[in-house]
Amino acid sequence: MAVEAEEIVNISLYNTAERLAALLVLLAEEFPQNEQGYIEIPFNNEELATMVGACRNSVFNALSVFQKQKLIHKGRGRLVIADLPRLKEYV
Repeated sequence: MAVEAEEIVNISLYNTAERLAALLVLLAEEFPQNEQGYIEIPFNNEELATMVGACRNSVFNALSVFQKQKLIHKGRGRLVIADLPRLKEYV
């Protein structure tokens, strides 16, 4: 019950970009950096939307903002975290 209550609070207090950034920071700890220092996250927009409790379009919009700020690079069915320290600023 406590976990569900925490999730409800998170959804109500934080916008999609903030929740998505927090998720990507957590996932970055699970996946190794490549030779260029990038972290590849093997999830598509729909999977990320499910994880943060948002619609796919909201996640797409947040990821587009992150990409414009050069925090990530999007690819088919995956994304690459290019600037983890700046991404952490959203959290």
